Amino acid sequence: MAGDHAHHLRGVGADAGRARQDHGQALIDAGFRRFIGQNRRLRHEAAAPMIPRAEAVPARPVA
Repeated sequence: MAGDHAHHLRGVGADAGRARQDHGQALIDAGFRRFIGQNRRLRHEAAAPMIPRAEAVPARPVA
């Protein structure tokens, strides 16, 4: 009885750890997806201002 109970708790712990790991990976995937979407949107909105700024940097005299 006590042995079965300990085994049951161990099994639940392993399942909980696995579920926690899967959930963490899902959160990481969602975070990367959100970051990529934000990055794409920001790049699209900032493409026009960024191009002249990037061209102006090498035009400065380097002393």
